[in-house]
Amino acid sequence: MSAPELPAYEQTSVFTTFTNAQQAEVALSVIQHGPVGLDTEYADAPAPTIDSDGVVHIETDPWKLMRLCVVQVAIPGEVFILPVKLMRAFPDHLRRILEAKTIAKVGVGLPIDGKIIFDAVGDGIVIRNLVDVGLITKYSKVEQYLDQDQTPLGLERCVQDVLHRKLDKSMQKSSWSGELTDAQKKYAGLDAQASLEVFEIVAPRLAAKALTVPRGIPVDWYTFDCREGKATRLEQSYAGEYVPWSARFCTWYWQGKFKSYNF
Repeated sequence: MSAPELPAYEQTSVFTTFTNAQQAEVALSVIQHGPVGLDTEYADAPAPTIDSDGVVHIETDPWKLMRLCVVQVAIPGEVFILPVKLMRAFPDHLRRILEAKTIAKVGVGLPIDGKIIFDAVGDGIVIRNLVDVGLITKYSKVEQYLDQDQTPLGLERCVQDVLHRKLDKSMQKSSWSGELTDAQKKYAGLDAQASLEVFEIVAPRLAAKALTVPRGIPVDWYTFDCREGKATRLEQSYAGEYVPWSARFCTWYWQGKFKSYNF
């Protein structure tokens, strides 16, 4: 007999979508502490086109060439949905939040999000204190995942295992470059909301787990910065170069499989 299907993961926060940068600045200015849920939606850059006369047209507008389309930031009770490509602006307070060491940005696939944001913004942006929810979910209850390697769990699996709900991912590959539909707004908001909700449940479990294992659970096993579009260890440098971060820093594993807490 197959297991009963889980109920759908639903919206429990207010989802606010902004149409201009000024509105976004006011809303984001209230965020001074973390954690916040973080997610992005992006698209491929437009390819050159050929008209009926055989003339090749290459897009030169930097905003249209930008892959980053939407940034979502979740706080308790509200998710801010920022269609930065459509607004043709990247709010200053969004950059402040991303660069703040004291504000944890929690989510899944954040090395990819960090690169997408860096490619769009450039200008030396350093995204700090990124926490991989897929890793802390796994480390907090590693006995449940002994058959898996060190790859972080995806958000859908985190929602399933922690919240006992099913997260709809059917909108993931839709077009994010234009005006957002109501369905897209809901999808984008749910991802950021879920990241924060899972983190708030799993973080205390991780802290409790760290007290029971011989060497604890070092923060850089699941937390990193993003410099020049690359995941790096927290404030660690060698010969002037920052040290790359990897999801494989956890020493419990050997050759991709869980070995021992003492390993």
